[in-house]
Amino acid sequence: MARGSITVRDIARLISLPVQDQRILVEQLRYWTDEGLLVASRGSGKGTGNYRRYGEEMIWRAKLLHTLAYRGAKVEEMGKVINRLDNLDSEQRKLWQMAKETEDCEVYLVIPPMGKPDIFKGLKPLHGWFKLWPALLIVHLGSALKLPPEWSMRGGFHYVSPA
Repeated sequence: MARGSITVRDIARLISLPVQDQRILVEQLRYWTDEGLLVASRGSGKGTGNYRRYGEEMIWRAKLLHTLAYRGAKVEEMGKVINRLDNLDSEQRKLWQMAKETEDCEVYLVIPPMGKPDIFKGLKPLHGWFKLWPALLIVHLGSALKLPPEWSMRGGFHYVSPA
């Protein structure tokens, strides 16, 4: 595997739940790519040997999308989340990076029933939201983005495929 890119099957192995059929997840990842929620860094996936390859950021997004799908989010809601990730300010980019690096961080993704998703440090800023919108989807990003031990970010990202 080329350094700096990973296939859809490798992503499925990384993010699948222990009891989940990885073939179904592969199809879901392809669907999210077709919908524009994930972007392949190269390859169209069409034709023999023309595998889609994904960069590091798409792996994190796939993990987040998988978590959101597991919690019942619709594609439209996922699209709003991805749009928000594409438009983070510098402080929110730091929070996103912190969530990718530290499982026990207090960084949350909040998806209100109406309005834009947002990223927050701690739950205190959200108290007013609970009064306005009792039905919120709140995702602890540190837990949602946790990847298995064979994943490493030291010295640039790479994935060690199980033997």
